[in-house]
Amino acid sequence: MTLEDIVKKFIEVKQNQPSHVDELLDFIQTRYMDDELCIVNYRNLFKELHDKGARKPDYQVRELIC
Repeated sequence: MTLEDIVKKFIEVKQNQPSHVDELLDFIQTRYMDDELCIVNYRNLFKELHDKGARKPDYQVRELIC
């Protein structure tokens, strides 16, 4: 599966163009977790999107006090 295929699938599912590569990254992660994308395709697409500037937000982890 190519990045072009992912963009087409994104448009088909979301009925909208992706506004940023981060949206495509979220999309492939969801498809992978739903077993709709194999690990090889996921890793290749992840690398390609990362190379294009896609980033996940940095989450701050807080300690839970019990």
